[in-house]
Amino acid sequence: MNKNIKHLLELNFATIIMSTSGVFGKLISLPPSYIIFLRCIIGAIFLYLFLRFTKRNIKIDFKNDWKFFALSGVLLAFHWVTYFYAIQISTVAIAFISLFTFPVITTLLEPFFRKTPFSIQNLISAIVVIFGIYFIVPDFNVGNNITMGAAIGIFSALLYAIRNLMNSKKLVKFQASTLMFYQLMVAGITLSPVLFFVDLEIGPTNLGYLLILGIVNSAIGQMMFTHSFKFFSASTASIITSFQPIYGIIIAFFLLGEVPEGNTIIGGTLIFMTVLFENIKPFLGRKKVLN
Repeated sequence: MNKNIKHLLELNFATIIMSTSGVFGKLISLPPSYIIFLRCIIGAIFLYLFLRFTKRNIKIDFKNDWKFFALSGVLLAFHWVTYFYAIQISTVAIAFISLFTFPVITTLLEPFFRKTPFSIQNLISAIVVIFGIYFIVPDFNVGNNITMGAAIGIFSALLYAIRNLMNSKKLVKFQASTLMFYQLMVAGITLSPVLFFVDLEIGPTNLGYLLILGIVNSAIGQMMFTHSFKFFSASTASIITSFQPIYGIIIAFFLLGEVPEGNTIIGGTLIFMTVLFENIKPFLGRKKVLN
């Protein structure tokens, strides 16, 4: 199999895995900070065992890299907490669509991280995405849960875009599994104070969902997604994974009975068509960053 096709299939498989997160955000009846704390701890334990079993290098240069791991781990923690909060106060569709403005945010920020030329096409894409957001938000009232869900989802997208760009610069030095392990560990430590404020019984159902979320979604899916940065630019990888909202909304329809409203579909379509254009743009003449 052609290596480029193989890497593309792996990235799309990671996309399908990560698209289940929205449903778990609704199914798990715990506060978002508590969910993400447990998600990070479970994922970190799984990755530690994986790294030991496969005899991969787990050592890092803390003296030179502690700032990177501290910041990227904190970004991961608050990205997930804000995303799950957006899911719980609005709908899976609203949270997903808002979060997946991150590919366009990534393309706007990437010139500052990689010193690449700024593209006017990316600015146009950002404007179209803003129109899409205008459609999915019923009114710009902070008292409206849909509006707040969209706003928090977009903030989560910003955190996610920054972390992805940071990761893409470090994958030359670290394996994706090692990178993800330390980020999950830092994220878990960051959120550990919730243990002093939340006294809840997890229950067997929530525990089952948390194990799937922590191992399959957080560890395996995120590790595969991070690994893809070795073969794609951060913006290209982010754009390919923008099919997540479609998968996630379909899964939410069948498992939760959530049916997106008309304005959500219109706004979501605008955003999706924008990221789809960004997805095919490398094949229309722009040089794609591949190994």
